[in-house]
Amino acid sequence: MDIDKVATLAKELFLEQGTFLPSVFVELDNTEVGVLAVSEVEEKDNTPDRARIFFDAGRKYGHQTEKTGQGVTDLHFASLTRTQGKQGLLIAKIGDGRGLKHTTRFYEVLRGGGGAVVDLLKNSTLSHDGMISPLLPAFMLGVVTVRRHLSANEARRMLSALLREYERMLRESGML
Repeated sequence: MDIDKVATLAKELFLEQGTFLPSVFVELDNTEVGVLAVSEVEEKDNTPDRARIFFDAGRKYGHQTEKTGQGVTDLHFASLTRTQGKQGLLIAKIGDGRGLKHTTRFYEVLRGGGGAVVDLLKNSTLSHDGMISPLLPAFMLGVVTVRRHLSANEARRMLSALLREYERMLRESGML
């Protein structure tokens, strides 16, 4: 699923509802797309806690889809955010090989005279490749650990390893 297609879906939901909960867009077997709200992520202010929320959501989703045997073929995350003084919808696409580097698109919120949201406009200067994040890989790890029938303890150890890799990448890039 193309990141711009997900942006269109997220934009439609946002404009229809006037708000947007942080959501994971899950593509199954290159055909079906599920949208899961992960509103709990807004309550946490650090990435490791947010990654744990995504991991738990992935495990839950893994249990829900285990019987169908469908495979997760793509993942995206969308959330309202504020960056460089602009409010917008951030869309992230999981990196190739399910890695920690993601492609992102930022769509700035445009408001009408009364303050109502009228549109979202792609902001190319705030969109880029290579954003480092463990959130979508943590979700995918949750799904995979269920499908492999790993115990909760084994799964948590794998999540800890993912978070250590995330921290290492941040240190190497000078962001930590």
